[in-house]
Amino acid sequence: MIKLTIDDQTIEVEEGTKVLEAAQQLRIKIPTLCYHKALPSYGACRLCLVEVRQNGGPVSIQASCNYPAQEGLVVKTDTERVIKTRRIMAELLLARCPDSEEVKRIAK
Repeated sequence: MIKLTIDDQTIEVEEGTKVLEAAQQLRIKIPTLCYHKALPSYGACRLCLVEVRQNGGPVSIQASCNYPAQEGLVVKTDTERVIKTRRIMAELLLARCPDSEEVKRIAK
């Protein structure tokens, strides 16, 4: 089992679990458009971005749907940087798909 922290909550998950799946187990909502449990994740929509820090290293922004849970990983899902970056991604999706009701809902 792998132990990581998401929004100050510690969780243990099986190896191979993605950060998005671990967050869902904690009932932490992370927006996503392209993720589906039955399909391999590839991070196309980029709405599920989170901040990650491994072993006190630098903070980076990653797509949670395809970022593997790792021992000691610290994840933040609601920082100002994360929200701003998700907003930009939603705006880009809206510019590309202005007639999509789901994209409009997410962008709103």
